[in-house]
Amino acid sequence: MALNVATTVSANVVKLPSYTVVIQMNMGSYSFELLTNYEFIAVSKEAALKVAADMLKELIPFVEVYYDLNLDGLKINIKDNKYFDCAEIRNFEIYDESQIDFVSNKSSISIGLGLNCYSFVTEEKFYEHIEMNTYSSSIIKFEAVGYGIALLN
Repeated sequence: MALNVATTVSANVVKLPSYTVVIQMNMGSYSFELLTNYEFIAVSKEAALKVAADMLKELIPFVEVYYDLNLDGLKINIKDNKYFDCAEIRNFEIYDESQIDFVSNKSSISIGLGLNCYSFVTEEKFYEHIEMNTYSSSIIKFEAVGYGIALLN
């Protein structure tokens, strides 16, 4: 009986998960995520988060995100770099204290626990809210405030 080496090897190969770095962007009451196309392999979610944490300082200098009231939508400028060349915007959030019932959360406020007043909204609602509530400048520049990972496979 002949042993098929290719079949035996491919059956024993374990494919490790592939991840990408997600950068959390924020400006005042507005927050969203940038899903980069920087792809890496990690053995676990915890290992992937460590890679993302280590890579964040490398990735941030190459990306600028701003909203210009005179143009439509968020604009992403990515400087030439060896890590990524595009980013997708997702998970739009708006800070809105009106979503919190302060009476039922009185004990949380009095002991200093932070309340999560961010609400996920559609992209259209996000832009509408910015346009209705921005008066000081026609350009709003966002900055990186955190990181995460996204599983690609």
